[in-house]
Amino acid sequence: MAYLEASPCQYEHAAARIEYGIAARSVAELNRGLALARSCGADGLVAQAEEALEAGRGLR
Repeated sequence: MAYLEASPCQYEHAAARIEYGIAARSVAELNRGLALARSCGADGLVAQAEEALEAGRGLR
């Protein structure tokens, strides 16, 4: 994650945050990924994060 934070590759950073948020069941990480996805216009990632947040199963 630290490498991607310093990288200009926002899409990859957003994708990693969202995948990590889903795997870790972390609302905070999903929200970070969602914000990054929105900022770079990654509609598919936005939908994936929103779906995971709406489902909410096991998120903390």
